[in-house]
Parts: sequence; C-alpha cells; structure tokens
Amino acid sequence: MDLLVSGAGPAGVATAIAMARHGYAVTLLAGEGTRPRLEGLSPRTRAALARDGCPKAAALADAAPVRRFVAWGALCGEVNREYLVDRSRFDDALRADAQSAGVVVVE
Repeated sequence: MDLLVSGAGPAGVATAIAMARHGYAVTLLAGEGTRPRLEGLSPRTRAALARDGCPKAAALADAAPVRRFVAWGALCGEVNREYLVDRSRFDDALRADAQSAGVVVVE
C-alpha cells in the first residue's frame, strides 16, 4: 500500500481513483453505511462523478432532476435543479467504482 484514504464519500473515492490511475496502490477506509435517506446531487456533481471515474454512482442520478427549494433566513426560492439519489445505494456504487479502479476498500 502506498496511500491510505480515509472516507468513502465522493471526494475520498475520487481522490483514491485518481491516485490509483497514477499508479499508486491505494487503500480506502470506508466508514459504516449511512442511514436511509435521499440526497440531492447537482448536475455539476453528477458530471464530475462520471468524469472522475465513478460511472456507477453517476448513473444513479439518471432520473429527471427536480427543482430545489431553498429557505435560508430571509432568502427563499427555487434555484437550480438536483438529482435525488438513495444515499445507501449511492455509497455502495461509490465503493464499487473504487474497486473497479483497483482501489482496495476496507469497511
């Protein structure tokens, strides 16, 4: 093992995949699974996942995007769109993408 990456979220997985592509032997430490929930991914995040070696995770955001409503203090409104994904399935897909890139995933 050359590198150890802690955290198997989008940033950790993308980093692990990038380092594996550069020839490093990478081990990814994945925490416990997340509790059931939906999470929103922006179109840019979806595109970055696909570009950076996470096609399985990006494919989970294949339904039509939904409008996102934001309420932040006095600011309220509909801005942007996002893809809703089941976070447990998304995390599983991220781990599978890492393994497909040759990253060793340790739960």
